Amino acid sequence: MAPGSSVAPEGQKRSPANSSVFWRLVKADRRLGNVTGQRRKGAKGRDAEPKARQGAVAGRQGQRRLGGELSHDCLRPSELLDRLASRISPMSTYEFTTLLEGGAFFEGPRWHEDRWWVSDFYQHTVTTVDPDGSTAPMLSVEHQPSGLGWMPDGSLLVVSMRDHRILRRRPAGEVSVHADLSAHCAGHLNDMVVDREGRAYVGEFGFDLMSFADPAPGKLMRVDPDGTVTVLDDDMRFPNGSVITPAGDTLIVGETAGARYTAFSLSDDGSVSDRRVWAQVGTPPELAPLEESFPQLKFAPDGCALDADGCIWAADAIGARCVRVAEGGEIVDEIPAPEGLGIFACMLGGQDGRTLLLCAAPDFLEANRASASEAVLLTTVVESPHAGLP
Repeated sequence: MAPGSSVAPEGQKRSPANSSVFWRLVKADRRLGNVTGQRRKGAKGRDAEPKARQGAVAGRQGQRRLGGELSHDCLRPSELLDRLASRISPMSTYEFTTLLEGGAFFEGPRWHEDRWWVSDFYQHTVTTVDPDGSTAPMLSVEHQPSGLGWMPDGSLLVVSMRDHRILRRRPAGEVSVHADLSAHCAGHLNDMVVDREGRAYVGEFGFDLMSFADPAPGKLMRVDPDGTVTVLDDDMRFPNGSVITPAGDTLIVGETAGARYTAFSLSDDGSVSDRRVWAQVGTPPELAPLEESFPQLKFAPDGCALDADGCIWAADAIGARCVRVAEGGEIVDEIPAPEGLGIFACMLGGQDGRTLLLCAAPDFLEANRASASEAVLLTTVVESPHAGLP
């Protein structure tokens, strides 16, 4: 499929004919926008050297609100994202540098051992990316990789989304199944954070998003170092990117369909208690058919990172932006995505912890992304460095 085409690959399920206007629009044909002007030709593969493209994001000031009902006219996904997102004025000016191009859909970024690690859903790989943009494949994951984390012995844990497993890659390279969570999953297994004892905290969708099923509560689970699975909470609204505070005593979980971050107190044995809202950003929609509930969202936290001031940088999966959220729900900073892109995950890293890596793509729909190569890794620099896990 040519980059930007909305034609599904053979065998790929598309939305039903009676699905909402929203879902028809997000699959409208479009071509990738750029970071700073015209997209450069050539060297689009994963091993390409990073471009020196940089661009200010001081534009797109002010608020953009969805006015009236969605039009049935075809809109580009970028235009739809703009209309759906309730925007606030950027509080700072940031410049992007393109670290890597040519991905299908990047997710689960981490900074580990002086380099970036990132999953690509539809290229089925976990790859390392050096600060100069050079890459090395680390693992192939047939059933779609997502969240990453490390055990005390240096083993890499990787979420395998579609078969609901966590894989373990030992330092010598041997790969095995660490845990099978299929008995507890109604949707794809999702993002994950691993604590310093090697316990993994992982969520699942709760429903089949890519088939446009009606939303349902998802589960938050803990996987102990021996692979034992414990369900910690079964009433989460699409549990997604999560962090653990530096003291190791608080787990904060993004609920994408709840427009919030939810905190749990962590005990030494990995058990959780005292569930509470850490940050509510907008009113969460009621559980309803997807075409009714999704457009009500004003903030959909995806991949995230904790900083030293105790704020969370969160990719807003429907807002074409990355926002810095303070405890209590105030958005204290915002980085709009380059034109034509959304931001679906982020992580703080680099030698001083102040480099913010952004996983960007035109949209998140599998039918559009699986055979495309429009995903990019962007970096910018922020003031407060990384803290906690991951």
